[in-house]
Amino acid sequence: SVWYWCVDQVIVQRVLSARSLAHARAGCAATDYAKLLPPLMMVVPGIIARALYERCRMDGTGAEQLDGCWCTARLNEPDAANAAYPELIVREFPPGMVGLMISAMVCA
Repeated sequence: SVWYWCVDQVIVQRVLSARSLAHARAGCAATDYAKLLPPLMMVVPGIIARALYERCRMDGTGAEQLDGCWCTARLNEPDAANAAYPELIVREFPPGMVGLMISAMVCA
């Protein structure tokens, strides 16, 4: 990934065409920070879903909570781990945002 983000021909051409050395360095630093975002966007929702599930499980309140209870999510099963992100969207987002996120996932 360092090869793609730092030594790719397009990136090298953009760095070579920068106005100054400071602009070239700032551009490389910006791509370094941009490279950190995708793992965070993939990992943080899973951590949030697991934390909500564990909090509900530790409280022991179970199914008598309001609709959207995380105790029914079954995130402790290995095969259900892929459902953490969709469960987070459906249970925690408002209805309009749920539709927007579902359409974004379908289009991606």
